[in-house]
Amino acid sequence: MLDTMEAPGHSRQLLLQLNSQRTKGFLCDVIIVVQNALFRAHKNVLAASSAYLKSLFDCLTLCMKDVQDV
Repeated sequence: MLDTMEAPGHSRQLLLQLNSQRTKGFLCDVIIVVQNALFRAHKNVLAASSAYLKSLFDCLTLCMKDVQDV
């Protein structure tokens, strides 16, 4: 049996920290370009928020598996 822990406000604090990291470019692992504007982001946040982007990242990950650097 799993014990659970109540942490009111944890999800809000988590999102605030992720956004703070994003605005500073800390641990960002993707840049989205929209009409010549650059947006730094975290792939995990984008994939969790968008089925389209999750599918895109899944495909890119699979496609890059066969790339060999020589």
